[in-house]
Amino acid sequence: MDELTARSVAVAWRKAGRRLGLSGPGLLAGLQLDGCIGSFVVRVEQPEDRTRIVVHDERPSALSSLRWRAGAAGTTTDAVATGDAPFDDRVVASGDPVVVAAFFDASMRRRILRATTGGGRFEDGILTLDLPSPPRSATDLVSAVRRAIGFARRMSTPRDVAARLAANAHGDPVAAVRLNCLERLHESFPGRAIRVLRAALRDPDPEVRLRAATRAPEEGRRVLLALAWGFRLDEAVQARAIAALVHPPAPALIRILDTAIRRGRRRVALEAVSALGRGGSRSALAPLSRLTRGTDAAIRVAAIRALGATRQPSAQVALVSALRLEPGEAREAAAEGLGALGTVTAVAPLREAVDAYPRDAELRRAASRAIAAIQGRATGADAGQLSIVDEPGAGALSLTGSEAGQLSLGPEAAPDGPPGCTSPGARRTSRRRS
Repeated sequence: MDELTARSVAVAWRKAGRRLGLSGPGLLAGLQLDGCIGSFVVRVEQPEDRTRIVVHDERPSALSSLRWRAGAAGTTTDAVATGDAPFDDRVVASGDPVVVAAFFDASMRRRILRATTGGGRFEDGILTLDLPSPPRSATDLVSAVRRAIGFARRMSTPRDVAARLAANAHGDPVAAVRLNCLERLHESFPGRAIRVLRAALRDPDPEVRLRAATRAPEEGRRVLLALAWGFRLDEAVQARAIAALVHPPAPALIRILDTAIRRGRRRVALEAVSALGRGGSRSALAPLSRLTRGTDAAIRVAAIRALGATRQPSAQVALVSALRLEPGEAREAAAEGLGALGTVTAVAPLREAVDAYPRDAELRRAASRAIAAIQGRATGADAGQLSIVDEPGAGALSLTGSEAGQLSLGPEAAPDGPPGCTSPGARRTSRRRS
């Protein structure tokens, strides 16, 4: 910058200072303005070839712990994401997550993005802005300082944080931001959240509708059912909608399950199976029993667990069949299911399974718990007084004087026989214990 230009710039700064009520050290002593504008302490300076405006609000503010600067949210552990991915990739914000959610609305995010492009930041209640190009006239400088004051005023503590959260949850253009604000509102201001949650049930984004429906289950039941039928939605959203149903209707779930299996939506099918068990309807028994004979191992295990969850005595036949035919985890699930709903006649199949798979410690434990549960339901049996009788008509219960919880299910292992076999000596020991 030549001397003539430097003098004209200095004159412009002096004029701007007078109009703003800021003072400077003089024309030739350097470009700097200081003073107060309202409650804001302002400094304008020119380090190197940049024009920097520093504004500090002297009033106490809850935003004094808020910080933002250029950078990616993932680069620091105290960063608070807003939900706006492009913004969070370029700006690091930290502070109270509720205040961040309320404060960083769409217009503020745009303004902060512009500020950080030039190195702007907000720390310890101080706003620092570097102008992209030095102002050449007093009018330009006055306008820049006034914009900085307006920005700083926006950085003051919101009078009603809940209202700001509600406004963002309803109107922000980014669905993930609406979702974040909805969660913060529900957690911090539950009384103020009800109306916003009801409005969010009509949100255009299915993820937001799902979250609102789970937070307002009575009003959200219809929304959850619609999402459960959403085969055009993301599979995770559809599956979570099914999982969130409190009283899932069996007829609808059976149709959803059949469609999910046909379309290869395995996660949806698994959630539908679990929901059928949770619902406890008799009409769920037939489709669940069919699935225990299917080709998908995970769905077979889920169906076996669901049969036990129904608590329907009619499920015992399918569970006993699974206990005899299924391997590993499915066998244990069948034993657990029989513990939930089995009758005395399920004791013999449980013992046979333990004898057939003597090295399956998990099955032994599951069967022990199942028999104890059956005992608890047997009339007149006190806890721990169950013995399995290995006689014709096995499966009957006899009362013993044994200590509570000591059940005789056969040997712990059969080292002299292959898996699935029990040695004669071990069987004799088992019979003596019975």
